[in-house]
Amino acid sequence: MNSNKYLWDEFLEFETKNSLFDIKDENGIYIWDILRYHIWGKIVYANIDIKGEKLNRLSMSWITSKIVHIFDNLWLLFSRKKYINLFLLFSRSIFNDEYFDQNAYDVLQILKEEDSLLLELNRPIYSNQYKKRYKKNYHFFLNTMIFIYIFSAFHIIKTGRFDYLDALCLVIKKGYPQIKINKDNLIVLIKGYYVNKYLYEKILKRHCIKKVFYINTGVEKGIVSAAKNCHIPVYEFQHGVIDRGHMYYSYPLVKDLWDKVYLPTKLLTFSRYWLKGIYYPSRELVIGNNYISKKIVKEINCDIILFVSANVFGDKLAYLLNQAANKIKSNIIFKLHSNEYDQVDFYKTLFLGNKNIRVITNECSINELLAKARLMVTVFSTAVYEALQASVPVCIFKVETYEIMNPVFELDGVFLINGACDFLNVIDQIKPLENSPVFFESFNPDVVRKELIG
Repeated sequence: MNSNKYLWDEFLEFETKNSLFDIKDENGIYIWDILRYHIWGKIVYANIDIKGEKLNRLSMSWITSKIVHIFDNLWLLFSRKKYINLFLLFSRSIFNDEYFDQNAYDVLQILKEEDSLLLELNRPIYSNQYKKRYKKNYHFFLNTMIFIYIFSAFHIIKTGRFDYLDALCLVIKKGYPQIKINKDNLIVLIKGYYVNKYLYEKILKRHCIKKVFYINTGVEKGIVSAAKNCHIPVYEFQHGVIDRGHMYYSYPLVKDLWDKVYLPTKLLTFSRYWLKGIYYPSRELVIGNNYISKKIVKEINCDIILFVSANVFGDKLAYLLNQAANKIKSNIIFKLHSNEYDQVDFYKTLFLGNKNIRVITNECSINELLAKARLMVTVFSTAVYEALQASVPVCIFKVETYEIMNPVFELDGVFLINGACDFLNVIDQIKPLENSPVFFESFNPDVVRKELIG
């Protein structure tokens, strides 16, 4: 591969050159759009050991809860109660000690409660405000893997043979010899598509759904396909960074691509900024978001240095902090990503000797932390944009795929650092930004009402 190009540009050329979007299975299903984000992750993180969450020990209460959810989900497949909207929620933000989906929240507020069926895709153990408000309209939806096991056992879905994957694996291996491709993992992804397509077609038809709303959680390809088969418009909420290196959104210019991918009718974005510079085959509707655009009121004497972590670079960010910590007088907060919560004890032990370092999970939102911060440090994150809009300078540590943040490299208040020495130099010279850019607009209910209600 050409070292003078960004990795994502090489990948877009690779899939175009090898006509990967043209690959079909026996049922005529285009499969590359189902697999490409998984393959991209293998390429980007080929040399990184990403720890997944630890499985909970099987207990009677855990087993009982799963049985309850299975029957609840089966009820969804056979019930004929009518709704207008289907919302697939991923509640992970906290307000008043309750979890909620920050992306769907604004839109839900302007729709009639009885018109919407809500399926929660995140863990059911959290106290969730939607469960209290919507009651019988709210259901926890089980992991796709459980349905894959059930449907495979009873041969409910016919996926056909997977022989074509052998040739695909050879093409990928030739282009990216450094990565390991497991055919069985690809089969699971394709089965997941079929399972979700089957389940959601049943739900959409049974409940007479007219519109579908979701954020990308890894299962949306089957949902989109089901909705298209039912001639139902699909709306996806933007929930984070969109750029040329994000393969959920970045596509090559390929002829007739729309017929070969599974994308929403419209992508509901935070502002016009996000789709600039990339090719995204779907249409955009800017609606804003009140939660993420909320003006941050800076506290007096902001002296916290905020580290924003994630599982793919957390260890390197921690190493940087450990190298510099003894020379920093400010209080430091090391904020874990939701995909690192199960590693909180590891990080607390790592920083045990530094009393000015506090490791947190979801005790505070990014907005609350930015109100106290004078500097933020990360590798790549949506929080970079939130910090800049809040007039907080940002250090970007040049490891892993930091280049994904290249759209902000030239902005005031952004510092690229190679190590602890660079970081300490930045601390001595930082000051709040005078002119903050705008990446997140306030929610526009009129735009939504015009689109959804008319």
